[in-house]
Amino acid sequence: MKSTKLRTLEELAAQVQSGDSVAFCGALFHRLPIALTKAVLQQKRDQLHYYGWSGGITLEILLGAKAIRKISFCFSSLDLFGLAPLFRKALEEETVEFEEWSSIALMTALRAAQSKLPSAVFRPAPGSDIYDRCPVVREWQEPFDGVKVGFARAVSIDVCLLHAARADEDGNVEILGAQHLDESFLGASKRRLVTVEEIVPRGELGKDAKGSLIWPRSLVDGIAVVPGGAYPSSSPGYYVSDYRNIQDGARQTPFVAEAPSPERLAFVRKAETITHRQASAPALRRHRKSSPITGPVRIEEIMIYWMASHFANESICSVGAVTPMAYTAYAMARKTHAPGLTILGVNAGCIDPLERSMVLYLGESLDTKGSAYWCGGDHAWYRFYLPQRVTHEVVSSAQIDQFGWSNTVEVKSATRKVRLPGQGGMAEVADIAQSLLFYLPRQSKRGLVERVDFRGVGRTFLNDEERDAANLPRGVVALITNLATFWVNPVTRRLELATLHPGVELSEVIENTGFPVTAPSEIPETPVPSAEWLVTLREDVDPLGLRFLETVTGAERNEILEKIMLAEEDFVAGV
Repeated sequence: MKSTKLRTLEELAAQVQSGDSVAFCGALFHRLPIALTKAVLQQKRDQLHYYGWSGGITLEILLGAKAIRKISFCFSSLDLFGLAPLFRKALEEETVEFEEWSSIALMTALRAAQSKLPSAVFRPAPGSDIYDRCPVVREWQEPFDGVKVGFARAVSIDVCLLHAARADEDGNVEILGAQHLDESFLGASKRRLVTVEEIVPRGELGKDAKGSLIWPRSLVDGIAVVPGGAYPSSSPGYYVSDYRNIQDGARQTPFVAEAPSPERLAFVRKAETITHRQASAPALRRHRKSSPITGPVRIEEIMIYWMASHFANESICSVGAVTPMAYTAYAMARKTHAPGLTILGVNAGCIDPLERSMVLYLGESLDTKGSAYWCGGDHAWYRFYLPQRVTHEVVSSAQIDQFGWSNTVEVKSATRKVRLPGQGGMAEVADIAQSLLFYLPRQSKRGLVERVDFRGVGRTFLNDEERDAANLPRGVVALITNLATFWVNPVTRRLELATLHPGVELSEVIENTGFPVTAPSEIPETPVPSAEWLVTLREDVDPLGLRFLETVTGAERNEILEKIMLAEEDFVAGV
């Protein structure tokens, strides 16, 4: 390598100092700087100020080592494997400082730092409580048109840790696939430390027409070649996320990111090579570990059918974290009545991915290969969200109240508070998106409440007149649970019962609702899909049963996950 910035992993980690503010790139189980994070801890660094969009594995590792003094984040979870225990404990017991940002506020703060400005303007969600937890001004009168805007204080970061696909011999770095908030973090950081899978000759970067991100060598402060440096998370082009390893790590506190065995490394590398043609529904069905679902419609299928019925051929829909039912609904709409529907996949970093069946190991890889193009989450905000092009956002929640406000931040009792993952990027989306669809897989008085404990996500501009005046698209706010559907009446501004699912009595809904239920005199029954639609769902779109993961708890959930992983492992082995 010609570049003078090539380092060993240990030399790279030594550039992080105790007390630094450190941005951790990647997101969820995608391209996390795992090897570099562990190397920093081997240097005995502590008192770090953690910056990350999605927290999760890297944050759990650092909290387990007691290396964190402050956390700045948008959300943190272990996705399908549950809540992040040390993150929860730290915030519940207030053992670390924290700032909780909405995504657009954080991106704005990072852009201000890049522009050497003290702050920058963004459009806040006026009713959300999230801005009380980060350094923003919620309302300021814009001097030209007099509209109310928000200002986010600039965030400048000491060092950024990134795992990328490769670097060329001069030290330019290339990210393949979804770029999350990496470009914003890189741009706002004073030092940028990168691990890569390999070094390639000059001229080899940027050949993929989907739009990889190339970060110039002049803005890189050190590179280490660390094949497998993101494991057990993914590195697009090289290996998929190892969900079995992640599951094992999540069963331990603190999270343990074990190095891969030769067998596991061979598996995740082979899985990355699987194509859409190979991962066909018939091929997946041959390896499933459960008997085919037949017979009457199930509640998960009614919920997915209801969601899918809202989408049209021109819809643009975003996929969030831990929402397999939402993705299944998008896929079913594409397969049946809306083939032109656009999905913003992999946290809005893989735009318009090709049709595929619901899978676990292979999902990110197939969406990455099959996308029209790749971008960062910040680019998706400026291309799709802020111009109000997203037609539907589908969101699950811990609490939803009678006013249509959602809470995924924290719930409180008389004796304690329970920390939840956070609202991520949803605070502003609730108003920006045309229609907002909530779902509660298990309705109860704890979930459907009179008032949420924390106003995280909801609409301030609700009826047509308010939305027209605010220059926002008209749409609906609605909710489906395992018992019924509701809608937010724009006149009363409250949730009202719309339909009852087959076999459900009004008394059952009332018994499981924490506020008085308003219902029409004659309550319609929720529509159910045809037998043909069910076959398409069960056999083509979701043959392995990912749709069931959100409606079960405990041992049954683990059993379903195990069957899905075994099926995909057998499938990959047989390719």
